[in-house]
Amino acid sequence: MDRDELFALAVVGAVKDVSFLIDVLPSYVFPHDERTVGEWVLAGFSLGGHATWLALRHEPRIRIGIPICGCANIVTLLELYADKVGIPRTAPYFPESLRALVRAYDPATAPPGAFVGKRILALSGADDTLVPWSASSAFMEVLDVGPRGKKKAMVLPGKHRCTDEMRDEMFQFFWEEALVARQETRICAL
Repeated sequence: MDRDELFALAVVGAVKDVSFLIDVLPSYVFPHDERTVGEWVLAGFSLGGHATWLALRHEPRIRIGIPICGCANIVTLLELYADKVGIPRTAPYFPESLRALVRAYDPATAPPGAFVGKRILALSGADDTLVPWSASSAFMEVLDVGPRGKKKAMVLPGKHRCTDEMRDEMFQFFWEEALVARQETRICAL
């Protein structure tokens, strides 16, 4: 198994892990059912940013997501990696079976309405060569979150790092979208 295959499987696995945590965490945190979780928020950096995008697509209980240096178009990102390191975009390096698996989960191949009602802040480094914003920008432009959703993209100075400015933007978005907007709802963030 090569690096691209491991990457794709790790992203798919991370989304399944997030769903599992949402299933079991409330009974662990509130063993006497003294509270319920009213809002699930997910933020992640790099591989966690990719997983945040996928969880926003596949996990309906996550309404707010903040992918940091993550990609909304995994197929494009894998193709960029292949070109960068000089390997073909074909089998055995990128077999059709892997491409099909990635497409099945990829936010960029989501059916219409998959992100309606979601509140998304996508943060990226302007000089990020590992996960360039160009791999996500076209998707973000056409992303439909509907009238009750929100999408915001910020390409900030920096490379493939979660900078202080990105953290500040993430905290501000979390504050506005999860806390202020839903003051009376219990929040549990992953």
